[in-house]
Amino acid sequence: MSLYRVEKREEPVVIYMSDGMVVEGVIFLSDFSHLHSGKQTALEMLREEEPFFPLRDQHGTFKLIKKSLITHVQQHEGAEVPEHYGKEVEVTLTFIAGESLRGKVLLNMPEGKNRIQDFINSSPGFFSLNVSGRPYIANGSLVRELIPQP
Repeated sequence: MSLYRVEKREEPVVIYMSDGMVVEGVIFLSDFSHLHSGKQTALEMLREEEPFFPLRDQHGTFKLIKKSLITHVQQHEGAEVPEHYGKEVEVTLTFIAGESLRGKVLLNMPEGKNRIQDFINSSPGFFSLNVSGRPYIANGSLVRELIPQP
């Protein structure tokens, strides 16, 4: 371990970009979260204010990825996700390029503000989505429409 190096753990992801590009690789997360006890999650990293983050793609190339151009991120099964409680709502998201994703969001909102509209309007950009048991992260800024499912 170098004195000047911050240890990170690698998490495999598939990143879907707004221009249709798909990037597979690993992102680098801290073993310590600034928001809670435990490890940093991919959602926390994406919500940080820096516009770019490093990724090593499946060919070993290091890249800096612009967060604002990500539509969604597919995480591996068993990925660290923030623990939240609330009402699950099934939704279909359609992104600006027309791609759709159907899954469940967890409404962890104050009483009286727990509608899906309140959730999507108050989410700080990225939010968690469970798609058939696999964790995803969606960029609310690039969602063209959200349709609640019965």
